[in-house]
Amino acid sequence: MKRNHRLVMLVIAIAVAVMLVPSVGAMQPFRFGATAGMSIANQTIDYNDQSDIPGVSIDFNYRAGLAFGLMAEYPVSQYVTVRPQVQYVQKGFKDNIILTTPQGPVGNGTDTYKQRIDYLSIPVLAKVVPPLNSFVVPYALAGPRLDFKVNDKSDFFTDEQLSNGAKSTVFGLSLGAGVQKTLPSGGTLLVEGLWDWDLTNSMEMTTLDSKNKSFLIQVGYLLK
Repeated sequence: MKRNHRLVMLVIAIAVAVMLVPSVGAMQPFRFGATAGMSIANQTIDYNDQSDIPGVSIDFNYRAGLAFGLMAEYPVSQYVTVRPQVQYVQKGFKDNIILTTPQGPVGNGTDTYKQRIDYLSIPVLAKVVPPLNSFVVPYALAGPRLDFKVNDKSDFFTDEQLSNGAKSTVFGLSLGAGVQKTLPSGGTLLVEGLWDWDLTNSMEMTTLDSKNKSFLIQVGYLLK
């Protein structure tokens, strides 16, 4: 059932990409570029009815990581382009844990625990650019995203628990905005922010539902 669910999500993402990329003979071909920036990520955990504490929700602190990758843009109309990307994104969370001992159960200082899960993220975004003739031009981004786990490390779980618990594929959505400036060289400089959140669980555990959420701040450059 879980495999079928993932397959459905993959088919939806591919279908959206295909529908958004019709034949546009009179327009420019693909433009290629790269992005680099920072991921500010978090993870929420909701204990379900199969746990001993149903209804309890935990929202951890944000942790910073890297985000970088390649992109392409293809125009489908005068003001809309499709932007598929391949990005390496570091996600996860951190939290301050109160240290206790049998002699001092009320607390003996704190320690910071971190969990990091790295993904190969493949968003397919629609980019809408308004017809403005200004120094910089704003734009909006939105679309589906598939994340494939490539690395994990945790202070909360053992390596075996995390490797078995963290799902290898996660489906989500991305929504953001940015500004772009065409340079004298013909290339385009981009500065943007993207809000990513998961629609499927990121951890494969029967007692809890866990989802990633992250904010990407990045710069990019499109070749002429």
